[in-house]
Amino acid sequence: MDDARRQPVTPGDVVIREGDVGDFFYVIVSGQLRVERGGRVLAHLGPGEFFGEMALLDDRRRSATVIAETGAELIAVNRDQYHRLLAEHPEMAATIMRVMALRLRAVPVPTVNVQA
Repeated sequence: MDDARRQPVTPGDVVIREGDVGDFFYVIVSGQLRVERGGRVLAHLGPGEFFGEMALLDDRRRSATVIAETGAELIAVNRDQYHRLLAEHPEMAATIMRVMALRLRAVPVPTVNVQA
């Protein structure tokens, strides 16, 4: 990630906002961040974890808001760098897909009440 940049954040900083256009993928070097959708907490992330991949994969707006709970340091990777990394390092692409699958499985599925 030669072209990636380090990005320090302070507690309360909004790193990405639900509904915004996504231009960066982030890897957490240090600190704790909270993931929210519609004001509901979905997850807490820490060192070694990542976020922001979905908007870069499907070219849609951000699906969640990520807020720093503590001071943190992130590595920010822009769209072109991200796609180059995935092409050059298929194991990274596999890891991202595996984590996305785990996150998707953790989301509660709404039940539908079907009445006869």
